[in-house]
Order: sequence, then structure tokens, then C-alpha cells
Amino acid sequence: MDNSVLLSIVEYATIGVSFIMMGSGVPGCVKMYKTKETKNVPLSMYLIFALINLLSLQYGKLLQNSTLILINVVGLSVWGTCIFIYILVSNPKTTPLLKLFTLIGLYMSKMYYLSIIPQTEVVPTLGSYLMFWCIMLSVIPVLEIIKIVSERSATCCDKSIMFGATLSASVWCSYGVLISDINIYAPNFLGLVINGIKIILVFVFGTQSKSIHID
Repeated sequence: MDNSVLLSIVEYATIGVSFIMMGSGVPGCVKMYKTKETKNVPLSMYLIFALINLLSLQYGKLLQNSTLILINVVGLSVWGTCIFIYILVSNPKTTPLLKLFTLIGLYMSKMYYLSIIPQTEVVPTLGSYLMFWCIMLSVIPVLEIIKIVSERSATCCDKSIMFGATLSASVWCSYGVLISDINIYAPNFLGLVINGIKIILVFVFGTQSKSIHID
């Protein structure tokens, strides 16, 4: 198959799967709004998603990559809405607001630094920022893995986001390889491995938990 045709197919798949990933967070947001309960809702993940969307949007603009621009405009809208709902239903609101302002401060500081460095260093520096935060996003499932193993239960896990994140990492890793961008494929490969481990543990301990409950 011609590389340009393969790239087009993977681009469309990346867009579609990214939208599915964004949609995987919607049920949790709807439930959170209806119940006014934020327990087990991953605010830190929403915030990092939003920060990555902001940085990726800037990255896409600099590379004139319409795929990155489209995905991150939609993603920023979705995760921004989830963050807004979380803060709306939270009581007290001090901690989530502090986290939000920290995210805004991080983004503004990064944009300021990019504005004072030589123009030739902007794209690689922004790419490094993206890689760092995508790797940080992978740390969250690691913490959940530790909790699942220690509690021998998968109740802390949002399964829709987990499966969505795994599928998303798969296509983004493929897309990064095809366009030869290590800032895209390296962190997504790591995320794919970590989420794969998490899926295995969810099936193992989820099954065990149900068996114990029946007995």
C-alpha cells in the first residue's frame, strides 16, 4: 500500500478514535452532574488532557497539521466541559479551582518561555513539552494499577476511559510512527503498554471481586 494512502487511513482512524476517547469521558460527566458526586472522577486526568490539548493545538498550528488542530479543538471543548462540571458540583470548590489555576499558570509560563527563545527552537521545545505531559498522563494509570493491586478491586477504575485511552494510544502511536514524530509515538507507546497492563488487572481482579461477592 502506498505510504500516502496508509497515512490518510491512519489519520482518519486517529480522528475517529480520538473522538471516541473524548466521548468515553462523557458518561462519567453526565453521572457526576446528575448525582452531584465527584468520587472516583479523575479531575487530574481531565486537567492534563486539557493541557495536552492546549499544547498540541499550538504544536499543530506551528506544523500546519489540520488533523492535530481539529482533534485538539474538539478535545479542549470536551475536557473543558468536564472540568467545568466537576468544579460546578464540587463542594468545597477550593481544591479543584486551585488545580485549574495551576494548570492555567503552567500553560501561560510555557507560552511565555516559547515567546522569548529563538524561533528555530520553538517547535522542538513545544514537542518536548508534549512528550513530558503525555508521559505524565501515563503515570495516572500506574497509580491506579497500584491501587487495584493493593485493594484487589477494580472499582476505582473508569473502564470507559481506560478502553478509550488504550485505543487512542494505539492509533496515535501508529500516526506518530508514520509521520516520524517521536514526540507523538514515544509517549503513546508507553501509554499503550501501561493501559494494557491495567486492562489485564481489571479483568483479573474484577472477576475475583465478583466471585467473592457471590460467595
